[in-house]
Amino acid sequence: MKKLWAGIAVLAVLLGIGIGAAMVMQHVHGDLANRLEKAAGLCKTDWQGATSLAESASASWTQHQHWIAALVDHEPLEEIESLFDQLSLCQSNEDTEEFAAVCLRIANICNMLEESHSPYWWNLL
Repeated sequence: MKKLWAGIAVLAVLLGIGIGAAMVMQHVHGDLANRLEKAAGLCKTDWQGATSLAESASASWTQHQHWIAALVDHEPLEEIESLFDQLSLCQSNEDTEEFAAVCLRIANICNMLEESHSPYWWNLL
């Protein structure tokens, strides 16, 4: 009987960790997507504001990248990395159209990751 309760306790702890990780991932990806969507909208009217938002999103990505890589499939993370490199090229060339497109592409991937790691009951199974 003690082993049963120990097993239930271990499963409860793992479930709590899973829900906590999902909530943190949802927050990180949502914040990143919001910054990049705002940067894409601002790039035509306020280039400096748009680039500062994109740089803060890139810094946030760099800060959380290792923790995210432990919890998420690596293929979308590699795509986000290459898109951030492309975004820096757009910034240096001051190409507003491409800048907005790349920002929205990264935001879409982040939104996809946010939704796939939301703590819904079917994601916890």
